[in-house]
Amino acid sequence: MASPAAEMVDDLPEIPNWMHVELLQRAAKAITFFNNLTSEQPLPGNRIKKAAMPITAFKGAKALVFSFRKKYGFLGSYQKEMGFITKKYTKPDGTVAWSPPIFLKSFAVGLGVTIGYFKAGYCTAILDDTALEYSLKSHVLTTLRGVFMVDMNGANVRPIQMDSASVDDNVSVGKLFGQRANYFRADAMLLDWSINISRTTLWDMWNESLYGDAPIRDVLDGKVPCPTEFITVIDVLKRQTAAASRLAPSRQRSGTMRDPRLASSASNISSIGVSSSDGSEKPGGSRVTRPDMRTARAGGGVGTEASQALASQV
Repeated sequence: MASPAAEMVDDLPEIPNWMHVELLQRAAKAITFFNNLTSEQPLPGNRIKKAAMPITAFKGAKALVFSFRKKYGFLGSYQKEMGFITKKYTKPDGTVAWSPPIFLKSFAVGLGVTIGYFKAGYCTAILDDTALEYSLKSHVLTTLRGVFMVDMNGANVRPIQMDSASVDDNVSVGKLFGQRANYFRADAMLLDWSINISRTTLWDMWNESLYGDAPIRDVLDGKVPCPTEFITVIDVLKRQTAAASRLAPSRQRSGTMRDPRLASSASNISSIGVSSSDGSEKPGGSRVTRPDMRTARAGGGVGTEASQALASQV
């Protein structure tokens, strides 16, 4: 008699060759991004830059959303974003696992003055049920942006590279989109003063091609087998979660979910939502507002306010 897992595989549709290839490419991209995000970076003078995403981020996460955003503009702008969400669940034997991916997509158009480009990868830790529900719903947003992202250190103006390592508090909270923590790496050379309209949805074509008529909840609860192309991604997350669960309580931190001493653990593993441009609600009722213009600071880095504003995008 076939096992339940085998029966479920038989019930799922065959995917075309082009989708098989693209799934492999997306899985490889996710693993490479994850490895860079969770690894310490060497700096001149025998210094080490802490990881943009600490191992402690996995401890309280209910789900993770991986997304990759590209924005280009000249006067007007166009932005597209693709990603996936995977949910943590507990197997009957008590072990913790991550679900097969549910794919998401988003696009946005901007009206105003937009010159340059912005490319970023995000890993968003979903911290409560409200954030999880919001991530699975289609939504349309209108936002006002005012940003200036370039590296002005040196003789020439250059693209700027930044990540969430310099962010004091990665957690954002809102009644609409719940509680989540954003970790990112970005590359930009952008002047953007515009009104943006964006739409985020589940990527039905991909999800139906992979899982057929299986309900989204069944996929996220681990009742549907993971596509073979993404098994490596799920295994990496499982190993990272196991490493986080072994931490002593005294070494876990709340708020920023960050412990720089532990970031190096991630280097041993090979490895879409509301954009709050004007400010995000934070614990305690405070707000982080986005400055109209931002520039790079000395040393090739980016100002803390700029990184914090990026971290508030969920």
